[in-house]
Amino acid sequence: MTGAINPLTSYMAGNQTSSKLNDEIESTSLTSELHKVTIPTLILWGEYDFVVPPSLGYDTYNHISSSVKKIVTYPKSGHSPMNNEWVPFNQAVIEFVDQNK
Repeated sequence: MTGAINPLTSYMAGNQTSSKLNDEIESTSLTSELHKVTIPTLILWGEYDFVVPPSLGYDTYNHISSSVKKIVTYPKSGHSPMNNEWVPFNQAVIEFVDQNK
C-alpha cells in the first residue's frame, strides 16, 4: 500500500473496533501471565496504532521470558502493519521463522 498515512482515519477506525469489544475483554489483563511465555516471540506493531498503543508492545516484550524475542515497529502503520507495510511485515515474519525453525 502506498500513500500518506492519515492518523485521523486510524483513530476513527480504532474507535469503531474498540466499541465492539465487550466490557469483560476490555477489563481483562494478562500481563501478569506474560512471564510464562518462553518460546521464540516476534512482536510486530504499527507506530500509529491507536487501538493498541505501541507502549503495550514494549510492555509485552519486557515481560515475556523468552530468550529469543524481537520487536519490530512500522513507522507508516497504525493497527494493521500487515496491510500498510506488507512487504517489510512479511519479510520480518519469514526471517524470524527461518531463524527459529
